[in-house]
Amino acid sequence: MPLLSKPQSICALSWEGVFAARFGTCGDQVERHWEADKKRRYWTGGYEYTVSSSAWSACARSGCAWCRFLERQFLVTLRESAWPASSVHVRVGSEDGPFHVDTEVEKPSGTVDTLTIIVNDNPRKFDLYTDRDDPAAVYINGRTRVPDVGSPRTLALAKTYAEECVRGHNRCQAITPHPVDSAAPLPTRLIDCSDLRRVRVAETDSSMHGPYTALSYVWGMDRDQSHRCTRTNLSSYMAGIDSMDLPPTIRDAIYVTHALGIRFLWTDSLCIIQDVPEDMNRELASMRDVYRHSYLTIDAASAASVADGFLEDRRFLDPDATLPWICPEDQIGTVYLMVRDPYNNSPNPDVLTGGWDQTNHTDTRAWCLQEKLLSTRSLVFTADTVQLRCHSITQNIGGAQHRADADLCRLPDAVFHPEQLVAHGSKEWMSIRRRWCDAIQDYSRRSLSDPSDKLVACAGLAELFARVLRSDYLAGLWRDSLPRDLLWRRREHNHLHKHGPESLRRTQEYRAPSWSWAAIDAGVIMMTSSDGHPLVEVVECTIALKNKTLLSFGPVSGGSLVLRTHWRLHPCKKHSNTPHGRGLTVRLQSRCAVRSVRIVDHGNDADEDTILLGEEPQPELCDATFDCEDDIDAEDLFILPILQQSYTIKMSGLVVRVARVDHDLQGNPRILYRRVGYWRAYNCSDGLDDLECVSDEWFEIVLV
Repeated sequence: MPLLSKPQSICALSWEGVFAARFGTCGDQVERHWEADKKRRYWTGGYEYTVSSSAWSACARSGCAWCRFLERQFLVTLRESAWPASSVHVRVGSEDGPFHVDTEVEKPSGTVDTLTIIVNDNPRKFDLYTDRDDPAAVYINGRTRVPDVGSPRTLALAKTYAEECVRGHNRCQAITPHPVDSAAPLPTRLIDCSDLRRVRVAETDSSMHGPYTALSYVWGMDRDQSHRCTRTNLSSYMAGIDSMDLPPTIRDAIYVTHALGIRFLWTDSLCIIQDVPEDMNRELASMRDVYRHSYLTIDAASAASVADGFLEDRRFLDPDATLPWICPEDQIGTVYLMVRDPYNNSPNPDVLTGGWDQTNHTDTRAWCLQEKLLSTRSLVFTADTVQLRCHSITQNIGGAQHRADADLCRLPDAVFHPEQLVAHGSKEWMSIRRRWCDAIQDYSRRSLSDPSDKLVACAGLAELFARVLRSDYLAGLWRDSLPRDLLWRRREHNHLHKHGPESLRRTQEYRAPSWSWAAIDAGVIMMTSSDGHPLVEVVECTIALKNKTLLSFGPVSGGSLVLRTHWRLHPCKKHSNTPHGRGLTVRLQSRCAVRSVRIVDHGNDADEDTILLGEEPQPELCDATFDCEDDIDAEDLFILPILQQSYTIKMSGLVVRVARVDHDLQGNPRILYRRVGYWRAYNCSDGLDDLECVSDEWFEIVLV
């Protein structure tokens, strides 16, 4: 059968070979074998050809998309001195899929450089995709991203994806707070989206059930939005609101809700009376259930503010190559190749949330994290397309390829099944605690328009974890893992939002005890390791809640922590700065009067040595990360050891200074300290290695 007419975008050599063989999927099966005597792998099957580099470059200059594509990949991979080459040998085909290129370039010197291009594999990654209506779609799984995210066709497809999740995902069914065939209890107020031109706020009662959507979005700079619900306009909003009077993001959410065939939408600005504290407290306390029970959360990730909207058409993703594809039915389709270089990727994503994207604005806002993690399923309007994300999978609407690492945004199943007891201290319990730490690391890097919401915006998440950890919640920390929880440290770099110099200063308004990560405006790194043992005992820890009845996991008005230890507080001061720009990590110098030190080998409990250090104070050095720059040069700094470890970091603890002098019930003066930083001593040369205690006496340290 004669070959179909060659398009002008492909040279004759490539058309009659690579494309006629459909990238090696025709002909012999492609297999990989191991040649033991030469200790290398080799391929059989597929299609291969050899061409001189001069002929190859000529084809590329004449406009052949295939030759130009491969030459570009070599030029960005090899040194310019390696090109032109004597010859180029190309093999296409894969036993795993329809595209694999294994190429060898022979230099004039006789040496050979190789470039391997594999779908979903290193060293270079490719996306191979086509349009859903293209003839090649029968043979190519990847699809182009949907640009018309608000079109009836796209939203109808999104509705189908959501229904498949409801009926077909066992994990989503297992963690949904209500059975699949029963409706969810409705929130106190909802927006009735039946009439797109004139919507209204509808009040419900506890007996009403039904599906509804919830909106996760960024308010933006205008905190006093003119459309928000207040005590004076509630009655008029219940009578009806002209949709054109609402900001674009809320207007788009109403349209999406209506297109999905759902009557009600929940959004905080219209469903909470913003100027009634009692209503605010009651509704904020129930936000966990609002997102947990919603049929679907609409995530307006592409909107920087409520005034932006999120249904505008997305740009077409420019491919690195647009190529023909010969279909068996004598048709010519079109496929696209997109290079993803793993060496130029963004920083690795967090384990819990799948990382962040600076163009997806809800990934930068603190309130949006628990909305993301608690929702059973979300329709996410990203900067590039729209996707359905649930507790089972994440998939782009329309079938476009999706990064697998973004599927990590899941909470552990046990969090949703608090009735299943998890033994305290077990591996599962420690794993759940680590997930909490992962969430806080992500949460702390996100921005808040109102810093006083620091504990409120994660209260729903905390309540969910508390039910399975069965531990007292202490302003962001847990009583049963308190010594380790104290060892958070400020993150050196915050990629999510750029804090100004003022963020390095101590907050003026009280928000949390100094020993809680919620006390500072910065990203933090939590202590997740279970290695080592504490050097302190928790005598007492108390938290004063602002509203214990409605917000037991919310804002606090005070708190104190009493620790008992064999360690005296050792004075210290800044020794030197580390080269971290505006980072707050410094070297501390301490004068520790240590007469004897007991060193324990944890690998062998029977081994124990005592070293006499003499009467003279010994100078010690350790690294310290300060919470705020205010305290670095203070003269009243002290080191408080918290944890002894047995690997690289041998000991870690807090840097504290005097907060104030108080008096106990008997009138005796009592010094209260506040945390100002975190310190650690490493193996070998830091001087504080393996120190366990310095006195047989017990000392009590009070932190506020």
